[in-house]
Amino acid sequence: MGLLEAHAALAGKLAVVVGGASGFIGRAISVALARAGVSIACCDNDVAGIAAIVPEIESLGVRILAVEADVANPDCLDWRSSWAPSRFG
Repeated sequence: MGLLEAHAALAGKLAVVVGGASGFIGRAISVALARAGVSIACCDNDVAGIAAIVPEIESLGVRILAVEADVANPDCLDWRSSWAPSRFG
């Protein structure tokens, strides 16, 4: 499978990106996946990063669910199993 085929195969999928609203790697992954047509569910403890990435991802024509959470706290991870499926089907 070539790069173009792999890119096309991602369209319409959902990715959960931990730390996806800030930092160099997490944010870059969220944006790259969104450009490939992947909806994004991300959690991050950076409120400003969340506020900035939501309109950026939406402008790429995909859905995003961004949740403030500290993944070091297991209680904060419930959003993966409850919020993301209800938002994205």
